Parts: sequence; C-alpha cells; structure tokens
Amino acid sequence: MGQKRHDFLQMKRRIGAMSLVVAVAMLLAWPAGAIAQTSTAGCPTAVGPVWVVDVRHVPSCQPFSVDNPSVRYEYQTADGCWQAADWHHFQSSLDDCMPTVVFVHGNDTSASLAKREGLELIRVIQKKQPHLPVRLVIWSWPSDRAQTGPLRDIRAKAVMADHQATRLAGWLESIGTSMPVGLVGYSFGARAVNGAMRHLANDPRTASGAPIRVALVAAAMDPDALYGRSGWRLPRLDSIVITRNRDDSALRWYPLLNRHTGTQALGTVGVRSRPLGTNPLSVIDVTRTVGRQHNWFGYLRSPALQQRLALFAFPNHRCDLVNAATEADGARTVGTSAAQDPTPSTAAADRRLD
Repeated sequence: MGQKRHDFLQMKRRIGAMSLVVAVAMLLAWPAGAIAQTSTAGCPTAVGPVWVVDVRHVPSCQPFSVDNPSVRYEYQTADGCWQAADWHHFQSSLDDCMPTVVFVHGNDTSASLAKREGLELIRVIQKKQPHLPVRLVIWSWPSDRAQTGPLRDIRAKAVMADHQATRLAGWLESIGTSMPVGLVGYSFGARAVNGAMRHLANDPRTASGAPIRVALVAAAMDPDALYGRSGWRLPRLDSIVITRNRDDSALRWYPLLNRHTGTQALGTVGVRSRPLGTNPLSVIDVTRTVGRQHNWFGYLRSPALQQRLALFAFPNHRCDLVNAATEADGARTVGTSAAQDPTPSTAAADRRLD
C-alpha cells in the first residue's frame, strides 16, 4: 500500500513539473507562428523616417557608446528597403521639430520581427494623423529565444532587459533633450524603458528639455518600480500610459521570475494611484479586447490604446485628438484622490474599459 502511494505521489510531481514547464514557456514568449499570422505582410513604408538601432552584436562586456561599430544603424528607404548607416548619419537626420517614438520590443523577437512590430506601431499611430510625420526608432536588442529551457530563458532575459536600460539611457542622452520623445516598451521592453527612465532621472544633464512620454504595454516588470526610491523623478516626463490585462496568459506567470516575492506584473494589475507626483497617468484596461494572448499585434488592435498612442506621439496636436480618445476608449487619467476614493464616474469608466 505504501509503495502504491509513493508511486502515485511521484507521478503527481512529474505531472506538476511538466505543467509548470509548459506554463513558463508561454511567459513573455507567445509562439512565433501566432505572431506571424497577425503581422502585416511585407514592409510598408511609413510617413516619416524609420530607423533601427541594432545592439544585438555589442558584447556585454564592452562599455556602450553610440558610435561603437558593433551598434548597427539602418533606415528604411522610400521603396521599403533597409539601408545600412552609422551614428553620424542618424545624428545628422535628427529634426527637433519632429517627434521621435522609440519602440523597445519584448522577448523571443528576432531582428526581422522587431522591424515588423515597429512598422505596425507607426502604422497605427499615423492612421490617426496621416499628415503629421513622426520619426520611429526601433531599439533591437538580443532577445531571441535561448536553448536553455523556458524558465532559465525568461530569467536571463529579465537580466538582459535591465542591462539594456543602461544602454538605452546612454543613447537617449546622446540624442539630446531638444526634441519630444515617446518611449514605447512592450513586455520585457517595458522593463528596459523603466530602467532607462530611472537612469535619466538621476542624470542632471537630462533633467530639463522637451517632453518625454512613456507607454508601458503588457509590462513585464514589478508595479513597485514606479514608486519610492526606484521610481522616476524626471521633470521632462510629461505623461505615462499603462495597459492592464488581467487575462494575459503569459504575464500571469510573472511571479515565477522571483520565488521570494511572487510579485504580479504591472501589465496584469496596473496601478491604482499616481506614483509620480503631478504627471498624468492613463491606465487602459484591454482585458476584453486582447484577452489571453500575449502578442504585440494583438495589443495594438485595442482602439483605446490606438487613440492614446496617437495623443502620445504628437504632443503638439493633443487638443485635436483628446475628445476622440475620450469617447473611443476606456482610458482614464488617474489622480491621487480619484485613485484612493474612486468617484461613481470613474468606476463607471472602469467597467466599460476596452
């Protein structure tokens, strides 16, 4: 009898372990085939310059510099092809009057997929304002799936994303503070953006200048990162957009990244108060629209997020779009008092979120 019970318990443990591996494999790495089915065919040419800053080949032991030969720059030509360039070419193309959107992708993303994801982002933004040019920069970092097992892979990529934060911050410092910048981070890319903002906040050279806007989509990071000593204290920070999806089938396993705290992801729980002083904070609940998928293209289908990204990308044209965004989405601007004691109108908005 004792032997049978022992065998039963052993089998139960094996089944549990197999279930865990399958679940972790989904974490922040939606199958490439599913992504490919929703991505746009070909390489559409965007209105405005599109650049790629590829840091995949920069050795981790090397100090980062924007003109390092290992940093590869590319731009999209008028016929949709990609042309190699360098830092000086990129720097000479900068225009302070044109807003710049920097997209940082998530895990399990090849260099070619990073381009497709970035082009889909700019297509969505410019669908709202087709006559206003915006510069897109795709920050392409080494996030290809490693052959080390799913749990080790995501833990390694979390560390890699934190490492990218330092490089991204250094690059942002190099382009100056005179042009408006929007940072869009998806999944582990949001983690890198968060770290870069902390670096900028601690650097007096980047304290003032043109506004910076931040969008954290399906953020694979701790919610506490926005608060306290680890939060952002940057006067240039103009606004923040955060998505919340309670059903994201990958982010729900985020607590596995840290066995000790078991913290849920920001992209799952969102925030209920304003952590950054007076900076406007919009929380968009996309649970109904996006559902269980952890897919950049799926998140971009949200009308609420589309409207907010249009506002986000064109800071000088906010008034033209704010009414449309308010009517079309369930996004809300969170204030300290409203978050602590939600009014009936705020609660009603929450129920009809995306």
